[in-house]
Amino acid sequence: MKQFLGLFFAPIFFTTLQSQKPKIVIALVVDQCSWQEFKTALPYFHDGLKKIYDGGTVFTNCIQPHGMPSTATGHAALSTGVYAKDHGWIGNSWFDKNGKKIGCDDAPKKMAGVFDCKGNTLGYGKSAHNLLVDGLSDQLLLCSHEKSKNKVFALSLKSRSAIATAAKLGKAIWFDRQQGCFTSSKAYFQSLPEWIKRFNNKQTFTEKTVTWHLSYPQNSPAYGAVNKKTYDFSPKSYINRPVEIKNKKEGYEPFLETPFSMKLLFDLAKDCFDKNYTGEENIFFLWLTISSPDKINHQFGPASYEVIDMYYKLDKYLGTLMGHLEQKVDPCDILYVLSADHGTSPLPELVTQEGYPAHRIFYKKLIPELNALLSRQFGTKNLILEFKTPQFYLDMAQLKTIPTQKQQAIIFSIKQFLLSQPGIKRVWTFDELHYSVFEPEAIENYFKQQLLVGRSGFITVQTAPLSQFTKYKTGTSHRTPYAYNTRIPLLFYQKGTTKKQNHDKKVLSLQVPITIASILQVPQPSASTTDPLMVI
Repeated sequence: MKQFLGLFFAPIFFTTLQSQKPKIVIALVVDQCSWQEFKTALPYFHDGLKKIYDGGTVFTNCIQPHGMPSTATGHAALSTGVYAKDHGWIGNSWFDKNGKKIGCDDAPKKMAGVFDCKGNTLGYGKSAHNLLVDGLSDQLLLCSHEKSKNKVFALSLKSRSAIATAAKLGKAIWFDRQQGCFTSSKAYFQSLPEWIKRFNNKQTFTEKTVTWHLSYPQNSPAYGAVNKKTYDFSPKSYINRPVEIKNKKEGYEPFLETPFSMKLLFDLAKDCFDKNYTGEENIFFLWLTISSPDKINHQFGPASYEVIDMYYKLDKYLGTLMGHLEQKVDPCDILYVLSADHGTSPLPELVTQEGYPAHRIFYKKLIPELNALLSRQFGTKNLILEFKTPQFYLDMAQLKTIPTQKQQAIIFSIKQFLLSQPGIKRVWTFDELHYSVFEPEAIENYFKQQLLVGRSGFITVQTAPLSQFTKYKTGTSHRTPYAYNTRIPLLFYQKGTTKKQNHDKKVLSLQVPITIASILQVPQPSASTTDPLMVI
């Protein structure tokens, strides 16, 4: 891997910070933020994001090298510095051989029972149990010594985001959408900390509705990228009308789709710092994973008032956090890192209206159609068990009872059926993809690097550009290998150390934890083989 990186990316990978080593790191991961989205909103930032961009080192061509980018895979890459085939989180979830769904952060209740709002243990567990390697958070804590302890917290509105970045040894804290409070599990705390309980008790967001007002006038050039036809293919706009924050089916999920949930997360970050930072730490590391843009992007897509305004709200809330921290500590002691787990896709209908053929591929329809076809042709019964974008899971016990020649005919029939569907470009079996040799930067290689025996499906499908698998008639997704899903922002800023510069050479998200480890002069995640980036 080092030879590969040296061959393609040598002009950038050499130097790391030689100036003041930071004592505090704020690592922000914006969920579902493409570089294009960030760049479009950039002229209208005036607070935290502007400060980081204007004074920091910016990598304009950072890639999440995944064939099916997801929250779990992207956050784990930024945490561990390795591909999904090595860290194990090939997606937010996968299916076992019996078709049972396994969440990436699922864990035994006995060791990782989740707390309710009062600190009692619920009937399920969450931890980094399924993460196969150590992350940056683990190394920060493994290298601590008695007189110079490091502290690592990972805060999020999603459990998998907090857990991916906290890894095994950090302190993961997340928002429980059913309970309406921040929580954690026994994997990270013996009991729910009192400061979290007090924070939860102070909150007043449990009102029936909230109203989302834009940061700028609706006709401002700040919203010049809005395509009003978006609302023909998405829910009614949330702007300037009351939006419920809780319903019976999804709990507080509607609240998470508003900027008020993002503000709540930033308030928690300030409280976490105030209650846990003593000044005696060698390094105080805070992961802050921003889930709200993902929630609203899925609903409306990137050409909406909601998504664009979410970034202006993020700019404001980040500025407030920076001001809070810099009142308490020397700003020169703080390193800010900002990136994303993946990008986003335009609504297929909007692309089609512009004259480019883009398709919404309904996988729930394909499963029964495929099973019916295979039953007629080969006498199989429900051979296709499940689908998790972009993979089909087969009943392998049934398949293994079928003679080899007939198996080959079945696989050929599956491929032909899928390739006949509008919007599908390529189809591989696990072995075909696993044993193929691709150029390192090829899209096909992104799929290969996300394969893992026992977790990946039997059939992997690549959609055509701008098409997507979905179960929804509206909204959008992000599980394709194309630039709008894989190209993300990456910025480093430390007052007095970094200087304003843009790097246009391609870099990988896998290099982020390696770079931070180099800056902090701690060991890098042990399975990583990439080189650090030059940030000064």
